[in-house]
Amino acid sequence: MPQYTADSLDDADVVKIDVEGLEHDVLDGMAETLDENPPRVIYAEAHSEHDGDSLETRLEARGYDVSRLAATEQVYLRGVLA
Repeated sequence: MPQYTADSLDDADVVKIDVEGLEHDVLDGMAETLDENPPRVIYAEAHSEHDGDSLETRLEARGYDVSRLAATEQVYLRGVLA
């Protein structure tokens, strides 16, 4: 089966990340896209408060305005490019 990195995305307006604890790996894999052609909106699901906090910090460092969408066992984040 072919594998693709997130950096192979061209002109993605919205990205949803739900990868069971590997969210930081996805952000690492889309570093080039985030630098050159960032999506306007990123939705991410984190599986702990700590992971949610660190994802929020990373997205804000890239210029996203981050909102928490739900308070359950998982942390749902929405980052909108400011």
